Amino acid sequence: MDGIGGQFVLPNEPDQFNYLFLAAGSGITPVFSIIKTLMHDTNAKAMLLYSNTGIKQTIFYEALKELALQFPDRL
Repeated sequence: MDGIGGQFVLPNEPDQFNYLFLAAGSGITPVFSIIKTLMHDTNAKAMLLYSNTGIKQTIFYEALKELALQFPDRL
């Protein structure tokens, strides 16, 4: 296998789990999509550890802040 790849899907019954996401830089893209789905379509809890060189380089910074404010007990 060459390069980076993976399957970014939720389990069949996502409410049964708590989630820990690790992302850096543009690796947030598939993670952000999954987190949005979890927050809007389930009652699952998620934690995100996201690394960047600075706020200006943080993809989805404002959107992530909004989700955290909207779902403070779950994200």
